[in-house]
Amino acid sequence: MINFENFAIENAKDWKQIHHDIFGSTIPLHYEWTDIHDIVSVLAKIARVENSNHMFFPESGGLDLEGVSISYEKDAIELLASTPYIVKPKKLVFESIDADFDWNYFRLETKELKPSGVCEELPKNALREEVLELSPSQYIDKQYWYDEEYEGEPLPSTARIVRRYFTGSFAIFKKTSAYNNNPITSYDAIHHKLGEEEFRRVVIGVHTYILRRN
Repeated sequence: MINFENFAIENAKDWKQIHHDIFGSTIPLHYEWTDIHDIVSVLAKIARVENSNHMFFPESGGLDLEGVSISYEKDAIELLASTPYIVKPKKLVFESIDADFDWNYFRLETKELKPSGVCEELPKNALREEVLELSPSQYIDKQYWYDEEYEGEPLPSTARIVRRYFTGSFAIFKKTSAYNNNPITSYDAIHHKLGEEEFRRVVIGVHTYILRRN
């Protein structure tokens, strides 16, 4: 059985260590990365410690970030969170909110990634698509995954389901953060609905409200 108190203590240590791995001894109030290789390097450090973070998706919900790499698609990266997610990053932002790092977060803003064209019935204003990748950047309808064959041949060992985000912002917080434990704010995807500065103000506002309440 998991001891949640001990897990929270270890999670806080891991989260602080991630900060120091990225910035050293001086943690900035705000920092941005725009180079794709820098973004991958920073996200890899965040993902390296198991169960240390939680990544919120642009539409709703979230999963732990487990890994990141450069995508075969031009100017894109892959975020591994149980399933590979392909996005085209615009910038990665770090925001320092409090001294104990609990509310500090990273926000990944993406650029337009065009639909693959294999999904015929995408909902209007869809943020992403789910497709079957036969080989790097070769996409077909995901139904073939369940058929276990394509054009009369078994699927190759490289075949996998991937999710491609056309646009959207992602937010990463400490796994046991107070923000993560507040579903009204975190799981409503307000990090995507609001701009960078507006979202920071909301996080500060919720943080201040909880401090006063306690």
